[in-house]
Amino acid sequence: MALTIALVQFEPTAGNIELNLEKHLNAIQLAAEQGCDMVVFPELSLTGYEPEMADKLSHTDIEPIKRQLGNAASESGLLVISGMPLVNKTDKPFIGALIAKPSGEVTTYKKQYLHPGEERHFSVGKEGLVLDCGDNKIGLAVCADFCHAEHQQQAVALGAEFYVMSALISHQGYGQMQRSLQHSKHL
Repeated sequence: MALTIALVQFEPTAGNIELNLEKHLNAIQLAAEQGCDMVVFPELSLTGYEPEMADKLSHTDIEPIKRQLGNAASESGLLVISGMPLVNKTDKPFIGALIAKPSGEVTTYKKQYLHPGEERHFSVGKEGLVLDCGDNKIGLAVCADFCHAEHQQQAVALGAEFYVMSALISHQGYGQMQRSLQHSKHL
């Protein structure tokens, strides 16, 4: 059950997917060189956390991005979690995660719980997700998801053994998130 996870922290350039993707590809290569199994980037890492730009950014053609991340995951053998707004055909975009698997396949996850104020720019996702990483089952959360016991319980019900969160945490929010993690009893 050994699992080595690279957690990448960097400051994305607002709205510059091409530059941010290049930073992702470099970090994936570095994580592979360090013998990691998985690399996790912050929430909305490919675009920066730019709620006002979310609708426009969600309409970016993501196929080339998925292809590059899928190739990097395949070449490195890593499970890669990155983030960007995802188009919603009926409403505001989702805060999304792109999950590039070692097979090269890229799937998505949509954040299920929003922080206060995010509902002005984003829609809520509906489905939980558990990923395979080697012999490990990993429940995926994006930021505020993990603050809700229901999300953690859903991950356990789906078979998660580990719980990984892609988050953007401000200085003001760090203490609250730390307390939430300390009191979590589900995983």
